[in-house]
Order: sequence, then structure tokens, then C-alpha cells
Amino acid sequence: MEKETKSYFKKFLNYEKNKLVFDNIMMSLFLSNGICIDSEENCILASKSPKYYVSSAYWARDFIFWTLPILEKFDKNRTKDLIETILKKYWKNKGIHALYMDGRVLYDGFELDQFAYYFILIGKALKYRIIDYANALKYAEELLSILEKKKSKKYYLYKTELNSSDDPVKYAFVTFDNVVLWYSLKLFSKFIKNSLTKKKFDEIILNIKNDIMDNLIKNEMFVYSSDLKGHFEFYDDPTGSLLLLPYFGFISKNLKIYKNTFEWINSLKNPYFINGKYRGEGNRHVMHPWLHYFSNLLLLGYEDGKIFEKMPMDNKLLCETIDENTGDCLTGIHFPGSSGFFAYSYLKKHRI
Repeated sequence: MEKETKSYFKKFLNYEKNKLVFDNIMMSLFLSNGICIDSEENCILASKSPKYYVSSAYWARDFIFWTLPILEKFDKNRTKDLIETILKKYWKNKGIHALYMDGRVLYDGFELDQFAYYFILIGKALKYRIIDYANALKYAEELLSILEKKKSKKYYLYKTELNSSDDPVKYAFVTFDNVVLWYSLKLFSKFIKNSLTKKKFDEIILNIKNDIMDNLIKNEMFVYSSDLKGHFEFYDDPTGSLLLLPYFGFISKNLKIYKNTFEWINSLKNPYFINGKYRGEGNRHVMHPWLHYFSNLLLLGYEDGKIFEKMPMDNKLLCETIDENTGDCLTGIHFPGSSGFFAYSYLKKHRI
């Protein structure tokens, strides 16, 4: 066991000198998943730490979007095991707010962004040969059949009940969620071999983008959400931010619509943008800067990571939100989803 452990940790030698990056890689790898003591089955959870307020529960967003990329980079075998675990244990309640570790519903409510990430997951399951091509299409068709019930009668836009920080939405059609769906469908469509099936997916992908651009832009900037009947709101949420649209390949950073959106989010016109030593974006869930906001900027290339080095946080371990003046953690302490998203963004920015 000692030999195996030493061999495993050799891959991290280049990261050990950077405490911020190394510790958060470790957090995302080891506190986001485990093996149940009673059943010896794999499980995925928000955090193993008792300091995290809903530790023993599964969120698809936290794991598939924020944590899985770090697992993929450093531990392919564990990645495969956990993708298989999601398909066996958590698939049945896909898109639901939060689940118990065994896959039962903990908190109800449909979340479109969490649902959309399952298209990414089945693509990865196919890539790692966890499922075959026929089963991948079967899973995808099941997702599409559920989506059809969430679709606007008039447009290729899809509604949600809760947003990316698990709060009820003001209007059901959330721009970020529909962009994530567009992105996830695009990633999965790359695996499709059959020309007719590919055409079907490509038409949905094209229609989603066109309908976002036609219906979810007002005053030359993206709205956060709309009822598609004339009502909309300007808002942003760092956990599902409009800032990330260029990362998804949906729009160029240089287009005026995005520039206007970016400027509004990062100004005091945004009622949830908080001034202080560590000025940043909060949301309706917590009115303090979310570390996801800074990771978003890092992923987009607007930050280099130095601001994280100045923040004490919890001995450099990321959480959900910080005090805007001290940089100390306030909520979501020992949160692998935040650590994983930061680590991925940092490594991508610095091409490590």
C-alpha cells in the first residue's frame, strides 16, 4: 500500500510548491467522493467535511461540471468508476435539485443546468467505454424526451424551476441554463455516427442558439431570465454566470452584446456586485462575493490567480463565499466544487 500511495502521488510533484493549487486539487479529488462504509459502494457527495452544511448529498452540477475535469486530469481510473456510479445510482433522478448519496431525492425541484450536464456525462461514458454507442443514444433519447416537456410551445428554449444556486427563478427561461444545454448537446453530438440522428441533434442545437439570440437579449445585453411574454430581468449568478458564455463557445468576448453584459455584471448597476478589498459578485442566495466569480474571470483569462493568493479563505482552501473585506470564508467551507472549479480554471489559464 505504501508503494502504491507513493506512486500515485508522484504525479503531483510539480504542484506541491504551490500550496493554493495543490491543496485545492487534493480537496476536489478526495472530498468529493468516497466508498460507503456499510455497502462498500462508490458514492459522490458535496463534501466529506462536516464543515460543509449539506455534506452528504449529491449535486450533478458540483461534480460533473466543477469537479470531474480535475479527476479526469489526475485519476482516469477513479473517473471511470464514478461516471459508472452516476449512471447506476443517480441517473434515475437526473436534473433534480439534490439527492441523497444513494440516489433518492433529498431536495425536489427541476434544475435545467444540472440536467443538461448529463449529456456531457454520457459522452464521457462513451469515450471511456463504460457504455456502448447504442446505449449512449438510448440515454440521450431519454434526456430529449424529458426536455420536450420543458420546452416552450413556441421556441427551442427550455424552462427550469431552480437556478444554479438552487433558488427559485423569477422567470422560467434562464439564459445560462439554455446556453449550457446548447453546449452539452454540442459536445455529445460529436459522438453521433448516424447521419439522421446527427441531423436531428444539430437542428436542435441550431434552434436553441437562434432562439436565445432572438429572445434573451434586451437593450443590447443578455438578460438573465425571461417568461418569453415580454417580462425579463437583468441579473447574474456567479455559479451559473453569463460571463462564461465565451468559454462555452457561444459568443465572442469581442461582440458588443457580451461586452455590455460583462460591464453591467462588473459594475454597481448590478445590485449584487459588492465593493470591498475583494470586490466581486454575490447573488440572492448569499450577499457576499462568491469564489466562483473569481474562478470565472480566471477561466476567461481576465485574472491570473493572484487574487486567490491574497485571500486567507480557510488556510487557502476554497469555499463558497468570502467576506469582501477580510477574504475569510463565510459559507460553504470545505467545498470541493469550488476547489475543483478553481483548480481547473487555474491550470487551464496557465496551460499546466
